[in-house]
Amino acid sequence: MKKIILSAVLFTVFLCLSCGKDESKNAVKELKSGYVLGYYVGDVKVLNNGKARDVKVGMSFSKGDVISTGKGAIAEISVNKKGFIKVSPNSSMTMAELISGKDKNIVGLDIDKGKILVGLSKLKKGSEFKIKSRTAVASVRGTVFRVASEQKSAKIQVVKGVVRVNPVKDGKVLTNVEVDVSKGKAVDLSEKKVQEIVEKKETLEVKKLDVSELEEISKDIKETQVVAQLDTAAKKESAEVLEETKSQITELKDEEEQKNLQKEQKEKALREQQAKARAAQKAKEAEKRRLADIEKLKKEEELKRKKEELRKKAEEMKKKKEDRVKNVPNL
Repeated sequence: MKKIILSAVLFTVFLCLSCGKDESKNAVKELKSGYVLGYYVGDVKVLNNGKARDVKVGMSFSKGDVISTGKGAIAEISVNKKGFIKVSPNSSMTMAELISGKDKNIVGLDIDKGKILVGLSKLKKGSEFKIKSRTAVASVRGTVFRVASEQKSAKIQVVKGVVRVNPVKDGKVLTNVEVDVSKGKAVDLSEKKVQEIVEKKETLEVKKLDVSELEEISKDIKETQVVAQLDTAAKKESAEVLEETKSQITELKDEEEQKNLQKEQKEKALREQQAKARAAQKAKEAEKRRLADIEKLKKEEELKRKKEELRKKAEEMKKKKEDRVKNVPNL
């Protein structure tokens, strides 16, 4: 009986040690993860396999984590202290793939809805970072960009570096169609556009970001709290990005101002041309009226002259008749 009790105690101790060892491994693994919640505010939830995780600053993320934010809520993730991922309000994303190692990092994020702002330093050789939505996948090496995803569309907006974009249809990445989106540019992909690309073999259309978009992204970067937790190089790069964005905004405003000035000049030239045309038309009409008046006056003078001639002839005939009467002898 003592042997049985002793065996049971030893087995229990072994189980406890084993559990402690596994928990310790998980804790170390989590501690080593370079993707850490650096800041959050509002209703932020993290689920893994349907189970809620305790949300707290300093928690590390692992594959399968689903991060969602409610109205007014924000979650900011530090990426190895060299970059950040900012999940905007009313957004949801999944850590579909997350390998954080010494030699390389492979990250795949699935964005279900909302907006994600990403700021990354240049990745190590062999590393990958992708964000996939229902209609597009964005692959980067080192850049600052934002992905805005809705149920049937996605928009990739780049403010620094280059992002390679491929369409996605029914969850499959179309590797035969791609475009590199550089700073100050964007790609907008809807399900309809992807279908057109597949059917008509069309290319992806890259457009320039407008001032309002750049100002919104610049404000988003400026208000990112986790930047203060990054290393010196990343902080410096973030500051440089803000300056670059500011320059892009100034450049775009100058371009818009120039376009507006050119538009005003064209409109002014058109107005002047139209005014000259109206003046010429008025002058033409006035000359036409003047000639008509002259012609009318001539006709009136001619009519008057003819009447006078007729009157004179009538008087002459009358006088001749009277003279004949006077010359007739009295009988």
